[in-house]
Amino acid sequence: MRIRRSVRAVNLHNGWVRALLCSAVAFVVAIGLLDGAAQGSVIMISIVAALFAATQLLDSDEVRRIEQVAPSTFNETTKPGSGYISSTGTRRPDPPPVGPVNTPRQDEIDALNRAWRASGNESP
Repeated sequence: MRIRRSVRAVNLHNGWVRALLCSAVAFVVAIGLLDGAAQGSVIMISIVAALFAATQLLDSDEVRRIEQVAPSTFNETTKPGSGYISSTGTRRPDPPPVGPVNTPRQDEIDALNRAWRASGNESP
């Protein structure tokens, strides 16, 4: 009987996967069988080994390919006209400069206020 690749849960040919599984086993053994300083030492070493193996697994070419094509946030996929490009691709265009802060009506009001102050009618 042949097992399909999608059914296999773990690729045990990868050394980092084996290291991660062994550190999990060591953690369980330390909790169940060891006591005192030996228990603490084995637990600490197994946690450090698991973290290191996890970082090495996340630094694989397969994960990099996924990161290159996947948007980093939900918002970038839902915005109309989203031009998401990964950090390894071409740079996004710079946003347009900020336009006029005031509306034309506000500019008229500001001009009237400046003229009124210049006429000397401002109260103390």
